[in-house]
Amino acid sequence: QEVFIDDSNLNDSIIKISISIKPNWSNRINDVVIKRVNGGITNKLYASFLKQNGLNSSETLLFKLYGLHTEFFIDRHEEMNIMRLAVQAGLGAKFYCKFKNGMCYEFLPG
Repeated sequence: QEVFIDDSNLNDSIIKISISIKPNWSNRINDVVIKRVNGGITNKLYASFLKQNGLNSSETLLFKLYGLHTEFFIDRHEEMNIMRLAVQAGLGAKFYCKFKNGMCYEFLPG
């Protein structure tokens, strides 16, 4: 079953995915911070990080939750292809995983 993240399971799902990407966080669950990041027009963006590292850290993970019905005007497959090309060119964030209504990728500090 593919993961779907909404307000009812937001923190638990983000923490579970974060730990699968960053296994060294598993013994520091109480230190994981989830923060809504401003700026998205069609999506919601959340950051997951260890509180001692702070948000502006290379260890931070970004979670993009797709907005309702955005698949009608944003080609999510093409979006993934563009992300992969950007990474290959050294211009983009590393992609970690996709879930039913979003994706997780690397935060680039700066």
